[in-house]
Amino acid sequence: MGILEKARDRFVDIVAENSLSGEKITIAVRGLEVQEAIGDPERDDYPLLRGEEVMIEATYGSSCGQAFTDRPDNYRGTIDKLVDSKLTNTHDRALLVAAMNAVLSELGMIEKTRHCRDDQPEKCGEKIVAWLQENWPEVERVGIVGYQPAIVAACIEYFGPKAVQVSDLNPQTIFREISSGVVIKDGLKVNQQLIASSDFVLATGSTLVNGSIDELIEYFQEFNSNHAFFGNTVAAAAWLVDLPRLCFYAD
Repeated sequence: MGILEKARDRFVDIVAENSLSGEKITIAVRGLEVQEAIGDPERDDYPLLRGEEVMIEATYGSSCGQAFTDRPDNYRGTIDKLVDSKLTNTHDRALLVAAMNAVLSELGMIEKTRHCRDDQPEKCGEKIVAWLQENWPEVERVGIVGYQPAIVAACIEYFGPKAVQVSDLNPQTIFREISSGVVIKDGLKVNQQLIASSDFVLATGSTLVNGSIDELIEYFQEFNSNHAFFGNTVAAAAWLVDLPRLCFYAD
C-alpha cells in the first residue's frame, strides 16, 4: 500500500471519529490565479509563475488546503466521494490531497496548508539552510528532489554548487542550467543516485500528487537517507503517516 493510500485510510478514520462520515460536506476546489497562490516574489522562475504547475485550493469550513498539480480541476461534492477515488492519476490525487489539507486544518490537527507568498519563499530557503546547519551540522552534500528555486539557490550559496544536486520531473525544467552551473537532472533517471550520494535530501511534497513519493521512500529506506519533505502540499499526509516535513512560512 502506497503512502497516499495509507494517509487516506487514516483520514477516513478521523472523519468517522469526528462524526463527519454521514454528513453532506461540500468541498470546493479551484485553480488559483498566480497572484493568489504566490503573490509577488522576488524571483521569476517559480513553476507557478512560468505556467508549469497550478495550485488548487480546497475550502472546508473556514479553512483552506492546497496542492500543486499539472491537472487542475473544479470539484464540488462530498468527502466520501473523494476518498473513494482510485488515486491512479494526478487529477484524483490532487483533489484528495487538497481536501485532506483543508479538513484537517479545520479540525485543528495540522497547520501551514496555504503556500507562502511574496518574499517568503526566499526566506524559507534561508530558513531551511539554517535548520540544516543547526540540526545536521555534519551535512556537506545536499540533494533536492523537485525544483524550488529559492531552496536551491540558498543551498548552492551555503554548500557550494559542487555539493548540490537537483532533480525534477517537469520536461520544461529538466536540463535547465541554474546558478553556478548546476543543471537540473531528470528525476526518473537520477533520483536513486542522487539520494545515495547525498548526506541529506530535501524532497518536494508535490511528489505525493505526481505519484513518485513511494519510490523516493523506498530509496530513502534503501540508503538509510536523512531527508525531509518540504511545502504545503504534503501537510496532511506528513501528519497522518509521520513523514518529516519542513514548511516555515505557509499559512
